[in-house]
Amino acid sequence: MPVTFPSPPSDGSAALQRGLEAIRTGRQLDPRGGAAALAVSPNASAMRPYPVYELGLDDLAAGRGIDAARPVAWRYLLVSNGRARQAAEIVPDRGGGGSQFGALTTGFVAGEEEALRLAEQLPEIKQGTYEIRALRVPALYVMALWLKDVQGDDDRFIVMPPAFPPVQALHAYATRDLLGVLHPMAKQKAPLERRVTPP
Repeated sequence: MPVTFPSPPSDGSAALQRGLEAIRTGRQLDPRGGAAALAVSPNASAMRPYPVYELGLDDLAAGRGIDAARPVAWRYLLVSNGRARQAAEIVPDRGGGGSQFGALTTGFVAGEEEALRLAEQLPEIKQGTYEIRALRVPALYVMALWLKDVQGDDDRFIVMPPAFPPVQALHAYATRDLLGVLHPMAKQKAPLERRVTPP
């Protein structure tokens, strides 16, 4: 199989269900509270999760590569009526007690479905073995499906829409090409961030 999913934390599914139930209960207690996006269908099912890695602005501005990305969460797409509506993220418990519910979001969800479909059609992916991950650069509002080459270093990144120039959505970037776009963006933005963010 050319595309594989890594094994999630053993307690990830339980943490997900606890979090979704807490959201449903909270909305029953106060239906007016929270955004409409936080309404979780009782029939929603979770797709196979994959890990999310984050790459910091300062790392990119310093010219560092993908190896500077650190794992931060496991992302579960929630599907109802045949469509992905939301994504839930499970994060490590800071106290070292396993996994806990982190967030429920609609961000990048539609683009995530498109990126996953595109990944299955790429000839280079069909010919190799790749592991599904996500790469997120919050400071640049970039999230990409990361196809990690299990047998070598020929990784591919499909940026999820929405994306803003010079980043191209639904384009399969090689690692060098993606960094060639992100490094200049980070170098331009990092000094501005330092001006507005206290040390």
